[in-house]
Amino acid sequence: MTYKSLCYHGTSLQNAESILEKGFKISCGNDHWLGDGVYFFENDGEMAIDWCIAEGSKRGYNKYVVLHSEICASEEYIYNLTEPEGRKLFHEFRRIFINKVAKGEYSVGIKNKHVLDGAIINKLCQLFPYKLIISSMFVQQVEDRRKKDFSRIPNCVIVCVRDVTFCNNDIQIYKEGVINE
Repeated sequence: MTYKSLCYHGTSLQNAESILEKGFKISCGNDHWLGDGVYFFENDGEMAIDWCIAEGSKRGYNKYVVLHSEICASEEYIYNLTEPEGRKLFHEFRRIFINKVAKGEYSVGIKNKHVLDGAIINKLCQLFPYKLIISSMFVQQVEDRRKKDFSRIPNCVIVCVRDVTFCNNDIQIYKEGVINE
């Protein structure tokens, strides 16, 4: 299976200018949703816009840009958590990982030790050649954040790209906007 999809990345105007000039840069941290990578919404520019507005208010930027790029990867680099096999591997490894953290064999370096997903995926990606992580997730939109609502039912598909060569081709602006606070 080859993955090919138009994906959307929301960011500040300043970051978008840098991305358009130099390309995407990997964001690193065990506390990220799916570990290290550049994060995209799969086939959903509107969700990226809503995320920008919500996140921009939190991070203090008032101008946002949603970029889109076609992401392509061959099967050996894809870790697909939307598939039963991907979820099974994650949770089997999760049990092992949590035991090793408890014994002091792994260090995670994050504040919330109850949410280890990013750290677990980072460790899995050291063991396997995964460069593209795909997962259905619930991402709080503006209204959800305002009301402090959360759901366990996914509202989007997130694509985490761990190798920018899969996403640095033909980056274009999808939408620019101003956050009205």
